[in-house]
Amino acid sequence: MLAEHIEFTRKNKFNVVLNSTKRYIEYFKEHVEYGFWFPNGYPSDLIQPSKNVGRTHGVGFCGSSIQKRNMLLDIVERKFPIKRDIFVIGNDMVESLSSYKIAFNYNIADDINFRTFEATGAGAMLLTNRTPDVEKLFEIGKEIVVYESLEDLYAKLEYYLNNEEKRKQIAKAGYIRSARDHTYDKRSEQLIAIIDDIL
Repeated sequence: MLAEHIEFTRKNKFNVVLNSTKRYIEYFKEHVEYGFWFPNGYPSDLIQPSKNVGRTHGVGFCGSSIQKRNMLLDIVERKFPIKRDIFVIGNDMVESLSSYKIAFNYNIADDINFRTFEATGAGAMLLTNRTPDVEKLFEIGKEIVVYESLEDLYAKLEYYLNNEEKRKQIAKAGYIRSARDHTYDKRSEQLIAIIDDIL
């Protein structure tokens, strides 16, 4: 897929590429004049903690069950019940995320996916796998929690399910960080700054 994107860029003679995965900028360097890291974000006018539901589910997953995700969900569910909301979108997605104490996530490869920002934007504590550059977007252990292995995932689920105040602190800090730095409004400001910089 990356090769096709590079060929599309070259063929259409783009001079600027924005990429949500930082390391991919390197692959486009010889084909474009400018390349910028432009992380995903979320629409804060549509995604906020819902007042219609309480945090009734200890662990939840909302998203697509592609590649390793489904297998990982099956493994984790042997020890911890997981509310699975597969391909739930729109207002139903916001309601689902707002019902989780812990929003479980698994980024594929080096992609910091949309769910990272949607889960924190809905006020859930995000527990996600270690992904390159995520520490540049959130403070690990204070705004989100990252797991390094299956054993680490089990340990962190156990800890944060049993430590409500710590979990709530992280969820609140993650929400504040996303609302400040990772909304579409913020990305629009960053895009205008990029355009101003290259013109």
